[in-house]
Amino acid sequence: MKHAIAIFMMLFFKTLLADGSEPELRVQHRRPSAATLINDGRILCVANRRSGTLSLVDTERRHVSERQIGQQLSDVVVVPGSDQMLVTDFAGSMVVVVNHSEDGLNISDRVEVAAWPESVVVNQDGDVACVASLWSRRVSILALREPAQGVTRRFAMQHQIDLPFAPKASVFVGADHVVVADCFGGRLAVIDCEAGVISAEHELPVHNIRDIAVGLDGRLYLTCQRLNSKAHVDYEDIHWGILLENEILAIRAESLINARDESEFRSERISLGGPGEGAGDPGSIVVTSNQFVLTLAGTDELAIVDRVGVRQGRIPVGRRPVSVIRDVAVNRAYVVNSLSDSVSLVDLMNNRLVDTVSLGPSPSRGPVERGEVAFFSAKLSHENWMSCHSCHTDGHTNNGLADTLGDSAFGDAKRVPTLRGVWSTGPWAWNGSEHLLNGQIRKSLMLTMRTSQLTDEVLTDLTAYVTKLERPPAVAVARGEGPHPTVEYKGREVFESAGCSKCHNGFTSYTTDDTFDVGLSDAHGESRFNPPSLNGISQRDRFLHDGRARSIEDVLMRIEHPLPQSLLESDRKTLIEFLLAL
Repeated sequence: MKHAIAIFMMLFFKTLLADGSEPELRVQHRRPSAATLINDGRILCVANRRSGTLSLVDTERRHVSERQIGQQLSDVVVVPGSDQMLVTDFAGSMVVVVNHSEDGLNISDRVEVAAWPESVVVNQDGDVACVASLWSRRVSILALREPAQGVTRRFAMQHQIDLPFAPKASVFVGADHVVVADCFGGRLAVIDCEAGVISAEHELPVHNIRDIAVGLDGRLYLTCQRLNSKAHVDYEDIHWGILLENEILAIRAESLINARDESEFRSERISLGGPGEGAGDPGSIVVTSNQFVLTLAGTDELAIVDRVGVRQGRIPVGRRPVSVIRDVAVNRAYVVNSLSDSVSLVDLMNNRLVDTVSLGPSPSRGPVERGEVAFFSAKLSHENWMSCHSCHTDGHTNNGLADTLGDSAFGDAKRVPTLRGVWSTGPWAWNGSEHLLNGQIRKSLMLTMRTSQLTDEVLTDLTAYVTKLERPPAVAVARGEGPHPTVEYKGREVFESAGCSKCHNGFTSYTTDDTFDVGLSDAHGESRFNPPSLNGISQRDRFLHDGRARSIEDVLMRIEHPLPQSLLESDRKTLIEFLLAL
């Protein structure tokens, strides 16, 4: 049935794209996510996440047209040496193969990949593609199958590889290796595409890796953030960039591939921003021979810095710039502004904004849309160092520790919780001291981000946005590997008999409104904690208030989180399988 629907959609869209008429652009939120240049730089092709469309921007005339491609487009790349583009459909769990020419676009194929594909990269030979899928924690390796004469080139699944983290950014190093980065934390995996295995894994003390680029010097350049768990959320630690640092991290590619651990390769930190001018949320990056061109998604700017991090220009663009494409021929940058539904054209010779092109009419913003803008804005923080997204990456968690005053105490960093589904898990804060969600959001803005711009409207809008954040699917569910009904039934039975529901009641999002002593204590001797929800727990990489556990197995077997001593090993494993499917 799924394949029949895909075939129908392909035929429908082929008919749509073959129509030479130019329909009037619809009023809709597009939320562009990525872009690429086609037709010798004359057309900028923009993938729109919210509308599932490709926007085609004439780079000289600024004319915009639009084509429906899928449901939620997350990335688009050109296949080198061909007239094909690969477009990831996040909601459709597929890669759409689109042929481009002077006559327009034509969908030639749809390839099923692991669920929730976030990004795609292609090697220089144009014969291997790597698709990183977020919530299923997988990468799909697609290989070009040489067709018979006169038949369109086709990509087919070659390998599907499970990852220990949720991926986002990736880059090819050579023809057969790709480096994939953790969307939320600081982990990297090196994939041997030919063998279909993870050949190396590393963990860096950073989070929120948004992009990876290969420089002419053979180094990989990662845009990321670094949260200091030893710093306080006071004005001084924020002012000097001690609490949260925005940076470019440089690593030699060959050492990353060949090193057995982090001690065998060196990385270089290039700090962005400074006192009084934070560079919140660095994103997409282009590396030239003498400088970096990158988006500052939190400050709505395009930054140009030299190879040692010295500022050469910060150019205001649209809201939340998430992608930058450089046209070498004319030394121009095209910046994709996600929350403005626009593209900014920047002259890199003179470091100035040339024009901003709207992708089409948008509806007026309601509280949720305005809250989304506020959530991703570093302008709400002291000196633009961070946004809500900086720690709660894409509404989830960076899995780090921060001394945020969330429990009204200095000197005790605690794990950053996910905000996905958090609206139903009150009370809030690790000590359960806040009984209103907007109260906890206010505390985060005032005490953690040290905002001076909080209004009742902003607070209302942010609360509306956070309330709409859906919890992620369990990894097993996203992979189509949920537990057998018998195992699920047995797991629920063990969950109840072992007393887990006392703190994690299934009728209240697997939490309760009380605090409990679980045999642990913080730096101040506090031993009663607000139990977090267990929904979506498989999508977290740190557990307990201080992040001391790295897995559910770790919580139940090494730390011995309160469970009856008589619990059989088989029951413990059944319980873990049940929890990981929530």
